[in-house]
Amino acid sequence: MFYVIKKNDTKPLPSIVGFEVDKYIATRNSTSVIVEFKHENKPIRRWVDKSEIILLTDDKEFFLQTLEKFKLLHKDEQSLIDQAKHELDMSVENSNNKLNSAIEEFQKQKFEGEYPCILKRL
Repeated sequence: MFYVIKKNDTKPLPSIVGFEVDKYIATRNSTSVIVEFKHENKPIRRWVDKSEIILLTDDKEFFLQTLEKFKLLHKDEQSLIDQAKHELDMSVENSNNKLNSAIEEFQKQKFEGEYPCILKRL
């Protein structure tokens, strides 16, 4: 049995996935690795770009330790991104509320004041 840790280029933060394979085929001149695993007792082969593979090993303990480190790092970074996104969403909402309030106040004054607006005559 072999173990693979692979990077998925997702936005805004790449994710990490780990899985076990029965076989792999790799050559020095190829940019891909063919991995084989079983699904419903049928062998399935998938091509994986070498640049996406972080680890290919037969050491299960090292695989599990490494995968856990990457998952913890990903979780921490995702938490920071989620917090920043929440703060951005709050800032956008606050800005929208301020702009909408200013527009509403202007709309009221537009018809009561001496603002040069053609719509007042229509």
